[in-house]
Amino acid sequence: MPCTEVAKSLCTWIESFEDKVKMWTDAPRFDWQHVEHMFDNYGWQHNLVRKPIALSFPNSIQQTRFFARVEDAFKSLQPELRRHHALDEAIANKYGFERATTRRY
Repeated sequence: MPCTEVAKSLCTWIESFEDKVKMWTDAPRFDWQHVEHMFDNYGWQHNLVRKPIALSFPNSIQQTRFFARVEDAFKSLQPELRRHHALDEAIANKYGFERATTRRY
């Protein structure tokens, strides 16, 4: 998909939210430069926060759970997830985030 279509689709999706949209990333130094480049060229949405939130956790147990579940997602989900593919990493990170933030008693 051409970058113009990606930008247009992402802009439309972000603007569909009434509240401010915050983007989370597991690699802000690498990922965010691509987001900035795209929106600098195709326009920033009024409701998009222009600084990413680093995907991290306050304690090592949550961090360990996150990474374990992300790895599990890459190994077990079908169709197979591709590393360094934005949408596939977002899926794996979603599973990791859910695992890390689930309270266990």
